[in-house]
Amino acid sequence: MTFGNRSVVVHLAKGIGGFGALWVALATMNTNLWPSLVLLPLSLYLLRGCPVCWTIGLFETIVMRFHQRLADKVQ
Repeated sequence: MTFGNRSVVVHLAKGIGGFGALWVALATMNTNLWPSLVLLPLSLYLLRGCPVCWTIGLFETIVMRFHQRLADKVQ
């Protein structure tokens, strides 16, 4: 599990926080640079690099949960 999280809810929460921080960082870049300098690294941390990495992690988390449920049914 490289990009995924233990639960889909945690992954979605990090995505909402990351996309929100990215949006605010880009929106305030022209008026005040300091929020952008703080929020841009925060968004990269929460998104695990980039929005594509976050999306790959979402699919990885969903597939992992699906396989765990199948394994629990077999045993």
